[in-house]
Amino acid sequence: MGENGQTFFAILVDEGSELAAVARGLFAEYEIDHCCKSNPYSAYAAALKSPSSNTIIITGLDQLTADPEKFLHKLAEKDLLCCCLCTPRTAGLATVKKTARLHRAAIIESASALEDWLQGLLQTGAPKLAADFNKNDYSPTQAELNALLETANGKEE
Repeated sequence: MGENGQTFFAILVDEGSELAAVARGLFAEYEIDHCCKSNPYSAYAAALKSPSSNTIIITGLDQLTADPEKFLHKLAEKDLLCCCLCTPRTAGLATVKKTARLHRAAIIESASALEDWLQGLLQTGAPKLAADFNKNDYSPTQAELNALLETANGKEE
C-alpha cells in the first residue's frame, strides 16, 4: 500500500528480462501484489478484472509490436497505468515516449528509474489525466484576484 493509502496491483509481462527481475524484487519490497502474464494483451484482459482500481501493467516495449500507441490509448481509456521497460536503443522510442506522456505511461530504461517511478507512485498515487482535474480546484478566489490586481497597480499595504 502506498503512503497515500492507495493500493496497487501489478501485472508483469516481460518476466524474463533483467528489469522484470528488478520489478519482482521491488514488488516484494513494497508489498505490491502482482501476477505474470505471457503477453500485454492477456495482461490487459487481466487488468480489467483486477482487484485494485490502481492497476499497473509492466511490459517490455518490444512486446508491443503491433501498435504501442493504440495499446497505451486503450489502457488510458480504462484508467490503467502502464510501465514499458526498454533500452535506450529500442526502435521507435522517441515516438512512443511522446505517446506515453499523453496516456500516463512510463518509459523505463534502467533499474534505478523503475525504482524511482514505483516509489513516486506509492508516495503520490496514480498520476491524473487532464480530464480528472476540476478547474475550480485551481481557480483563484475573488480575494486572491483582488490582491493580485492591487499588487500589479502598486497598491500593496
